[in-house]
Amino acid sequence: MVPLLIAVGALAVWVTHLSLNNTQEELKTQGAVRQAHEQSDQAGKKQAAEFEAMTPAQHLNAALQATQPGATFGQFDEGLRHLNAIPKSAPEAAKAKALEQKITNLKKRRHWEISRAQAESERKNALLQAQAKRMLRDQMAKEIENKMLSEGYDVDVVAIGNEHTVLHLKWVLASKSLVYQMSQQTEFFENAKTVGFKRIEITDGFDQAWHWNLGS
Repeated sequence: MVPLLIAVGALAVWVTHLSLNNTQEELKTQGAVRQAHEQSDQAGKKQAAEFEAMTPAQHLNAALQATQPGATFGQFDEGLRHLNAIPKSAPEAAKAKALEQKITNLKKRRHWEISRAQAESERKNALLQAQAKRMLRDQMAKEIENKMLSEGYDVDVVAIGNEHTVLHLKWVLASKSLVYQMSQQTEFFENAKTVGFKRIEITDGFDQAWHWNLGS
């Protein structure tokens, strides 16, 4: 019993010690966070004071940074902020107004360039996706043909049309009975629709032909 009590007591001391250590670590972390906030506030107040102390000429010179090649939207906004701080009665007011228009135009152009780049990227992605789906349809047609040939059917299967969205099967022995059996293969039609086929047609190569429209 005594050894057990000693062990329990030692465990209690260890837990208390651990709890105290955790508390101290939390206090240190809280202190560090509070200090960081205070430093950030002080830095912000210092920057605000320096901004307020700038002369119209200094504001104008600072705003010129927004006209440099590769300027960011943040620099555009900062440049406009400097220009807005110049009193309309200041000698630099006329230059500030002209510079404000220039920065505004640069900002609009940057928006346009980004929008154009995004549109071009989306266009290229759409073309790549369309090409990939077209290749899938070609592949599916070839797989169907190979499977039917391996089962003894003398058949030609191709994906035709501008975007290869028509699955065309030609088999000289195609008949109404075969077409009915095909129409029962719902999984086949679903798979064809999934890869982008809009129509499936079968013909005997002469005067008999049937088709199914799969929709958009």
